[in-house]
Amino acid sequence: MQPIYVDHQTLARLAEHQIYEPNRPTDPALESLKTDVRQALDMLEKYQSRAIIMYYFEEKTISEIEKELGLNEKQIRSLIRKGLVILRHALANKAAARWRELAKARPSCPICIHEQRKAIEKMLLEKPQSQSWKAFNKHLKCVLGVSFHPPIIIKHHLKFHQRG
Repeated sequence: MQPIYVDHQTLARLAEHQIYEPNRPTDPALESLKTDVRQALDMLEKYQSRAIIMYYFEEKTISEIEKELGLNEKQIRSLIRKGLVILRHALANKAAARWRELAKARPSCPICIHEQRKAIEKMLLEKPQSQSWKAFNKHLKCVLGVSFHPPIIIKHHLKFHQRG
């Protein structure tokens, strides 16, 4: 079976409640995918989740989102970008389980597969709260010779990817 590419708008529509068609039987796999997307959205911060839902699900423009959330364009674009990184990693394992070819093509987390994972995680646990993620990424580069782009991947690694 060939994996089918699912863009953000299709995924958004999959998570919508209004996708049900009365004459068509429901597909348990599709319902499971919708649930996974909804759960991943619930893991985001309030404004990130709301901005992504408005932009991708409700197809509102950035200026409409600005008016509703009371934030400027730069803040909204940042919320969406960072939220999509989190969603991508939160849903990576679900997508890999459903479409096995995707798991072979692209690993879910660059930190999980990195040869220096234990050292990276140790540094993560010792990171001072006052240090920014960008500065921490530079520190990783100096100490271990490794850096990640975007640095937000580092922040969410322990929360979403660490296994026991």
